[in-house]
Amino acid sequence: MTEEPLVSFLSTSNEQCQPEKRRFKVDRESRLCWSSCLRHLERELTEKTFGYADVVHSLLKLLLFDIVRIFKLRFKVKSAQPLVAKALQFIEENYRETISLSDVAAAVDRSPAYLTDLVRKTTGKTVLGWIVEHRMAHARQMLLYTSHSVAHIAEQVGYFDRRHFSRQFLRSHNLTPQKWRHVHSVNNAVNTVTA
Repeated sequence: MTEEPLVSFLSTSNEQCQPEKRRFKVDRESRLCWSSCLRHLERELTEKTFGYADVVHSLLKLLLFDIVRIFKLRFKVKSAQPLVAKALQFIEENYRETISLSDVAAAVDRSPAYLTDLVRKTTGKTVLGWIVEHRMAHARQMLLYTSHSVAHIAEQVGYFDRRHFSRQFLRSHNLTPQKWRHVHSVNNAVNTVTA
């Protein structure tokens, strides 16, 4: 089976990225979202229907922001102390659960105060800030690429109270999840990704 041209760069390997191949590891959820976005981009460029240039611009902007975020995080993690890298990895692997600063600190065998100070000095964000950032990034992907309800998305990203999730999303984006989905969805239609 040959890969689609725009989607072929996504790494599906569990191996570490190899610089000589200019690939980087992308988690399954991001691959699904990016693949959907790239297929949509290819369709827009092929069909060239009314407004396609604006749609293409929006899709490219979304992809570039996601890529920049991944590279910035990976660069910080690689250049940071191994302890910070381990803490951020724990957050990435467990953001869907009810985790706290204490949980992250216990995972790296340090006190919450020590870890907070170290992470803030190294990355410019607090541990709780990183937890929220991971949750919000995954929530945005789900809002954009699935038709799941806000309550379902909230649970999938670690918030078991939809209202708390909506307040946190509003604080982070100055829009409610529903309004963000409406503003950012292409032609106000949600693209569904089947898992």
